[in-house]
Amino acid sequence: MNTTGDLTPRTEDQATPATLPIVKANGFTVLSDAGAAGGEGDLHLLSLIGRKPAVEAVSAACLLGRGAVVYPSPRQPGFAAHAPLSGEFRQILRTLPSGDAHLLLIPARADMTRLRAGPFTLIAPLESTGETAGLARLHYLFLSQSTPTPLDPRWDSWLWARAQAREEAQLLRCWGALTLAWACQTDQDALRADLLTALGGDATYGPLPLPSDAEPRVESVA
Repeated sequence: MNTTGDLTPRTEDQATPATLPIVKANGFTVLSDAGAAGGEGDLHLLSLIGRKPAVEAVSAACLLGRGAVVYPSPRQPGFAAHAPLSGEFRQILRTLPSGDAHLLLIPARADMTRLRAGPFTLIAPLESTGETAGLARLHYLFLSQSTPTPLDPRWDSWLWARAQAREEAQLLRCWGALTLAWACQTDQDALRADLLTALGGDATYGPLPLPSDAEPRVESVA
């Protein structure tokens, strides 16, 4: 499994330019074949297609908070978008066979190779249809990287069910090739408390497989 969620859209397999979402900023208009944003327009991923000066100008507007507007479809109103903590975003630029530029904006919180402790963004792989087991495993991989609490890989389904039930995984607005993404912020104290309760037999979030003596356990904190 690609732990960054295979975030490079296959442009040649997506919708035609006439039906793709667009982003306007700095006097430029470019296509957006994929993206995800929170309720305040905070970007969690943005993929842009257009002439190189245009995609770079729109990307700069997003990073600097200068009036970028995303139009998810011709029949939907636009919304202001920005990239909080712009220094955490990586820009990946490539040239398409058509000669257009493809620019991907991805924050550290959505990239396993740069993820640190704290909140993270879970983006379902492009081919995903919401299959629970795959999402639970991806969530576990990100969570285990961003929390100091030792986690057993067999707990992935329980952890994903718990995150959704506790609203620690907030569904994001997606467009283009992206269909599912979540902003995740784990309450570390609550996670440890829930694990201790579940290891004692509680099944609020489903059964929790017990670790063997050779695997890490969650210890109570005085």
